[in-house]
Amino acid sequence: MSYESHLQSKKYFSDTATIYHKRSDGLVYDFSSLIFKRRNEIVYSFLPTSHKKEKILDFGMGPGVFAKHSIENGFSYIGIDISSEMVERARALKLENTKFEVGDIESLKQYEAQVDYVLAIGLIDYVEKPLEVIKLLANCTNNNGHIVLSFRNRYSFPGLLRDATKSVWNRIFNNKVIKSDKVFFTEQHEHSFNFSTQILPVLKELGFNNFKVNYFNCSPVFFNFPLKPWIWNIWFKIDSKIACHLTKIFCSGFVVCATKGYKK
Repeated sequence: MSYESHLQSKKYFSDTATIYHKRSDGLVYDFSSLIFKRRNEIVYSFLPTSHKKEKILDFGMGPGVFAKHSIENGFSYIGIDISSEMVERARALKLENTKFEVGDIESLKQYEAQVDYVLAIGLIDYVEKPLEVIKLLANCTNNNGHIVLSFRNRYSFPGLLRDATKSVWNRIFNNKVIKSDKVFFTEQHEHSFNFSTQILPVLKELGFNNFKVNYFNCSPVFFNFPLKPWIWNIWFKIDSKIACHLTKIFCSGFVVCATKGYKK
């Protein structure tokens, strides 16, 4: 990660720490909080109860979204985030068997081949060199360790609509205020991926097998409109039922779980 990119990411995630925390805790009702909850439930389903104090490394942990669930299910938890504001919010949880630290990709080297589960949720889409980060994360898993990653879905209706909006905006205003590879009106990197052609080959090359893929947010809407709680709850239940591999063209994101060195 370049120094400039490091500063951009640090600023972006520090600036969004408060609203990210509210959406993660379900304190606001909008499309982002709905996406967060759907994505989080998928991640929970990939984390079984641990009877051996297995270790989780959560890179880009935000305000420690998965810390409480991890501890309650028998894991020890290490969380790393580039934003000191996010880390302070996580430490405020005051959970046992946890370690929260401010860091970036350089921090991963100390955990090579040491953890049972590596999480990177809502992170890979925003880093400068996503495939390099995936490789560093993979190096942290031990033999038969697991990696759980989330991604924006590249060839989906929401993704294509998002790209088209950026293109139309720039044509109308004849500028590059909204860059195709950046978050709206920011310099923060933004990527999207296809599982079969981009993610699967990389993880296989890194020695992972036994893939599980769940899609979420089966909706054409990507702008963050506020919602009435009852509409939010109905939409959440519908998405839980219909978002799947067969409807992935309509889903904005997916979560992948894979196991190192294990063939079913």
